Amino acid sequence: ALQTMYEVSYAFSLQGIVQMVMRKLLEILFQSASLVIDTIRTFFLIVLSILGPIAFALSVFDGLQNTLIQWLARYISVYLWLPVSDLFGAMLAKI
Repeated sequence: ALQTMYEVSYAFSLQGIVQMVMRKLLEILFQSASLVIDTIRTFFLIVLSILGPIAFALSVFDGLQNTLIQWLARYISVYLWLPVSDLFGAMLAKI
């Protein structure tokens, strides 16, 4: 009976070790993905900031009125990438 208890205890500790390794691996994966998203986001925001005045100037002409709205929608969408990533990080920290 005592031998069986030791075997069960070892299995649980091995399972705990595997879970801890998987958790650390997934945390590293999440941090690297977050860094990549933040880098791409910064590049896109710089490009969109440069194109903003051009979109504003083109929106004055007939047939191009939606360029300013499309630019603003894309800028807000890219700007919100980091807060969404932070929300996912907070949810993962709770798990």
